[in-house]
Amino acid sequence: MVLKDFESISVPSNPDGWGPPPTSPSSAAITAIATANLPYSSFSPSQKLGRIANWTLPKPNPSPLFDFSSFNINDDRFRFESDLTPSSSSDESAFHLIDSKPPPQPKPRYSKRNRIQLPQRRDAEIESNSNRRHLNRNHHRRESAVFKSSVDIKPDWILISQIQFSTLTKLSLSVQEPEDLLLCGSLAQYNRVYDRVTVNKERKLERFENKNFVKVTSTSDDTVIRSFAKEDKTTVFATDSVLATLMCATRSVYSWDIVVQRVGNKLFLDKRDGLDLLSVHEASQESLPEAKDDINSAYSLGVEAGRINQSFSRQVLVKDDEANDDVSVAYRLFLTLNALNEFDTKYSGVDWRQKLETQRGTVLGNELKNNGNKLAKWTVQALLANADLMKIGFVSRVHPRDHNNHVILSVLGYKPKDFAGQISLNSLNMWGIVKSIVDLCMTLSEGKYVLVKDPSKPQVMIYEVPSDAFENEYVENPSEEKRAEASVETGDNKRADDV
Repeated sequence: MVLKDFESISVPSNPDGWGPPPTSPSSAAITAIATANLPYSSFSPSQKLGRIANWTLPKPNPSPLFDFSSFNINDDRFRFESDLTPSSSSDESAFHLIDSKPPPQPKPRYSKRNRIQLPQRRDAEIESNSNRRHLNRNHHRRESAVFKSSVDIKPDWILISQIQFSTLTKLSLSVQEPEDLLLCGSLAQYNRVYDRVTVNKERKLERFENKNFVKVTSTSDDTVIRSFAKEDKTTVFATDSVLATLMCATRSVYSWDIVVQRVGNKLFLDKRDGLDLLSVHEASQESLPEAKDDINSAYSLGVEAGRINQSFSRQVLVKDDEANDDVSVAYRLFLTLNALNEFDTKYSGVDWRQKLETQRGTVLGNELKNNGNKLAKWTVQALLANADLMKIGFVSRVHPRDHNNHVILSVLGYKPKDFAGQISLNSLNMWGIVKSIVDLCMTLSEGKYVLVKDPSKPQVMIYEVPSDAFENEYVENPSEEKRAEASVETGDNKRADDV
């Protein structure tokens, strides 16, 4: 490699300051040579310099080292004026954001045989119509199962008044301690062995088919109430089941009715002749089957619950008098007995056999959500009976499709006043509801009326009905009458508190 001879230049001295002397000809020559071919572009201090030079562009004719004459001010590598001005739309379109994240993968679906199935595309309109038909079918089932009147409203009935639940919830009345006018009947002793029943030590629920289960009579047919009515010392008469229905009216979902008879200055709050079916799964969001013959329909579950309650109330008593075939229905001064029944976890959502031992609060909370009205009425009956304790049994089917055989999984005890506080049962509001209904009925003329819970709205309605109403129109057909009689014999009616 041959290097060009290096020519030295003379540097003038400047004893009076820094840099070359301003009048030095050699200094001017050096400055002219050094700055003649340097690229330069004017700019404002407020502007940002994007680049100084672009050295990525190829140089077509390389020049010797240190040859300033080879630099061209118009060279593209030194053109950076565009960096000092706002970018144009064409420059912005040249930029692209690159996402380095991988695209999301569809989640696999598992079939019943644990085989992975890739999601399949469906036409949006077909899928929307299918979902709409499914929702309409469920909505129709819920309406037909829940929003159904307990009594057929006749065209000749006269609507007297409508009372909204929102009005009933605001009522309040303080009452004095009750006074016992008469104590009658017999009491039995509770067998404490059943307090030790667990899921792992379950007890089979016995079927007392040879026992004469008590059929709760109506208010007007009760001999004790009749005797008090003749003495003319009391004006309002009702049983504990009727009072509990009124006091817990705002918690009800299913339709119910109470017959009101105004006789002279007396008022009888009565139930219609027929069956006292216990509601099951009343407030649940899951719809029950419509057909009465289905073991999980509202009617069938009501019959099953009544049979379970009467069998349970007989089995947990001390069997000290086998000669007496009548079932005790009162446990005054001691406790009341009731039983919750599990029929299918598909509807309840909680498996008692898995949760009852370790998570009792979860089980009870789920029952309060689905059967809150029934538990509230049991609590009211225990309070009216002035019971010290209320026992609640948890009875489940041996198999979800077998509604005839059951087992007792547990028996829990609660103090009525404490339990009422846990479920927000206000005694002042309960008596306020009764007082308002009684005052309204006492303003009516003598005759027969019926108080009906609206099947689709949170309100109760009072109708004036003929005097011969509800005498021979409760049984739908002869086969239904036989079923009703059979259910009474097997224990469809239950009362577990004061008589």
